Amino acid sequence: MLSGVGVLLKVFRILFFTTLSIAVVFFSISNKHSGLLRFWPFDFYIEIPIYVLCLGTLGIGFTSVSYTHLRAHETREDL
Repeated sequence: MLSGVGVLLKVFRILFFTTLSIAVVFFSISNKHSGLLRFWPFDFYIEIPIYVLCLGTLGIGFTSVSYTHLRAHETREDL
């Protein structure tokens, strides 16, 4: 059984992720214009929606920072 604080944290977590999800949906709807992604040394172009570029960049950044953070904590625990 959750205590009063545990229930409150669960409610805040649900509200936060619901708000974040709605914000991402609105961002995606409002940025449907296409952008040109060029891979510089190669003659290769991709035309994709702006929201995919932005959210993909944020996702890659979040994943790499999370991985680096976890690796740093593993290294410190070994010392």
